[in-house]
Amino acid sequence: MTGLSPRQADCLQAIRDLTFDGVPPTVAELSAHLGLNVSGAHRLLSALRLRGKVDWRKGEARSLYIVEDQVSPMVISRLSNEALRRTLAIAAGELAQRMGGGQAQDVLLRIADRLPGATKLRAA
Repeated sequence: MTGLSPRQADCLQAIRDLTFDGVPPTVAELSAHLGLNVSGAHRLLSALRLRGKVDWRKGEARSLYIVEDQVSPMVISRLSNEALRRTLAIAAGELAQRMGGGQAQDVLLRIADRLPGATKLRAA
């Protein structure tokens, strides 16, 4: 995985290995698997979150997920507003490339701009 340290890549793989039936591991389970203490695992997760590789809902148990692995509607419902905003921005860019911009892209960007707490994607 480009741009990641070996430990960060190991952490992503551990999340995949420890996720069963869509239920992700706890930080304690992840730390035990990686041979780290809980604070070490949390530091790894925070670094991965800053890189946009993982995300979770604050205060919600077992809400950890790998951003690039998420495609289903059920998973989209678990995204934070900021992660959903980023996902919509990526989709809008993809629409622009495939269709030459236009209304579909504008609709996605307007939806993303209305998410509570999300930063604006473009000037109005």
